[in-house]
Amino acid sequence: MPLRADLDIAIRQHTVINVLKLGLVASIAFGDENSSEHGWPRQSQYHFSSCRRLSLRAQEALAVTGHEMFERAYRIQKNTLENAALLLPALWVNAAVISDRGAAALGAFWLTSKIWYAIAYQTDPAKRGPAFGLSMTAFALAWCAGAWGIKRVLMS
Repeated sequence: MPLRADLDIAIRQHTVINVLKLGLVASIAFGDENSSEHGWPRQSQYHFSSCRRLSLRAQEALAVTGHEMFERAYRIQKNTLENAALLLPALWVNAAVISDRGAAALGAFWLTSKIWYAIAYQTDPAKRGPAFGLSMTAFALAWCAGAWGIKRVLMS
């Protein structure tokens, strides 16, 4: 029963955080600081007019090009950020319903494999496979353990 109460508290906290994020986005989008004559902030007005221009013309997606080493570093960063955004919720669930130490161990395992991935990708992209496989293993373990923990809490 205490696990269910902890899960309820975690869900409430998550809801509050999402409401605060929504308020921040709304204040940026509809704020009156640096507003144009239409009431939109200048950054938002520029963003919307840029989107409108891009949608009116048939244009290829913007690409990041440059030195080969820069492109590798950029892809490493984007891949890590994309994976981190999906891994962190799994680690939070693990910490809430299973074990803090287990979540920390999975996070450390993932981080170590991502460091190995970055080094391998930067030196020779063909050698990034084993490190990527380990990071995806940590990712899968985190989600499977989180799902098992949620099932365990809901069944008790």
